[in-house]
Amino acid sequence: MKILRSYSEAASTITGTSFSCPLTAGVIGLAYSIPCTDFMSTVISNPQAGADMVLQALMDGTDAKPALANKFVTGGRLNSRNTLDELMTVGCNGNICLPPSSVSVGSILDNSASVSFTAASGAVSTTFYWREVGTSTWTVVASATSPIDLTSLTGCADYELYFETDCGGGDISGPTSTQTFSTTGCGACIDLPYCTGSASDGIDEWISDFSIDAYTNTSGNDKKIIRFNASGSDGTGGTQVNNKFVAGEDKKKLFSKLKLYEVEIHNSIYESLKKIDTPDEVIMEFVQLYSFDIDFQRDIRKGNKIKIFFEIYTDSQNNYIKSGNINFSEIILDDESYELYRFQSEGDEFVEYFNSDGKSATKALMKTPINGARLSSGFGMRKHPILGYNKKHQGVDFAAPTGTPIMAAGTGHIEFVGNNGGAGKYIRIKHLNGYKTSYSHLSKYASGIQKNIKVRQGQVIGYVGNTGLSTGPHLHYEVIFNGKRINPMKMKLPSGKQLKDKNLEIFLAEKERIDAEVSELYSMN
Repeated sequence: MKILRSYSEAASTITGTSFSCPLTAGVIGLAYSIPCTDFMSTVISNPQAGADMVLQALMDGTDAKPALANKFVTGGRLNSRNTLDELMTVGCNGNICLPPSSVSVGSILDNSASVSFTAASGAVSTTFYWREVGTSTWTVVASATSPIDLTSLTGCADYELYFETDCGGGDISGPTSTQTFSTTGCGACIDLPYCTGSASDGIDEWISDFSIDAYTNTSGNDKKIIRFNASGSDGTGGTQVNNKFVAGEDKKKLFSKLKLYEVEIHNSIYESLKKIDTPDEVIMEFVQLYSFDIDFQRDIRKGNKIKIFFEIYTDSQNNYIKSGNINFSEIILDDESYELYRFQSEGDEFVEYFNSDGKSATKALMKTPINGARLSSGFGMRKHPILGYNKKHQGVDFAAPTGTPIMAAGTGHIEFVGNNGGAGKYIRIKHLNGYKTSYSHLSKYASGIQKNIKVRQGQVIGYVGNTGLSTGPHLHYEVIFNGKRINPMKMKLPSGKQLKDKNLEIFLAEKERIDAEVSELYSMN
């Protein structure tokens, strides 16, 4: 008796919605079977419009229940008879208000696109809504006619749009399905009106095609910079013939200089190196070199020192043009130091950095494929910031400003690039030995990044953004090993290669030469 009473008491207080799904599905099935020719014609010609009509009939047919107000979507209880009556009233009156059809987007460029549609029969007017993905305000175009030319768009950005029909007398159709499109311009031609094409070798990018007035030039993949002028007085050889520009190659001579900097760390590596005018490119490469062995948030202390020996290029007036290679670097911590030397082994495709014993600094994967970012969320269980329930966080998040470069954590091939639901703009790379890495919520992809291409470790593949299911600009980074996601911050990576035999002998000779150059510069200071 006690068990029965307990069961009865429990059963009397149980509530739930488990039966709502089959019940709703049954009512929807009945709705689609109503004997209305107009409604069935709508379902066949415009399935989305038919589904919208059924949904509206479900909502309008609900028995209102004050106790359910603001607690459930309907605010009441489903009533199949009311739903069918509502749908037959609207669907059988011979005058169904339909949204436009055949919506398409074409002629997409860096800053413009053209939207076409077919207005619904009997439409008084058509209203068009559009906005950049991630923004809160829709731009409304009343009494729209096809085609609609969108101008002043942002290059390499995502946009969304939909339509409604006004059939008069307050009768407004349901909206069309929201469509999205992306503008071009993800590369060297962003905001350059004369640029018609860009090129990339996976490391650098440059303008490959450009047009000025009636003159069009294709430079190919030689990375040459072409300047134009009307008189040729700048020394490039550029001239104007019959109101057309003729190109001359800029052969400005560059001068190489070696720089040796030594600095004590105060607040951060970046700040300390910037105070002595170290180029940003050199700082980024320096941080990348040590990202395998040093946790910059935990290992670096005030008073630690940096040595860096690198190359720069200037013009004849000693104006800085660009940075060159880092030949030697060292981080001196409290109880140990890390020396690295630049060296390319015979038969290797890429240059690497090795310690004094000839062991590569490079590991299979980088733990942090982004510089200057804050670890904002770790690996493991957490309350999802948007969904609101506890869910395992399968990667780590790095908070950083929109546009911060993201690097490939290891050498491999692009397995996927594109929009991926809640991950937004997304890249996945397949590496050797069962490893994959993924990068989510990007604002845009780096020039030339596409499926199946090979990327090298440290190569910029995209930029931090806030696309997909995201509360702010950040990188969500995942490491997958044999199909299972693992914690990037705790993974044990195989050591880099050890130089041997002839390569080791050549390296030690190169190391000795670099050490001599460093000593000479020290003596001059």
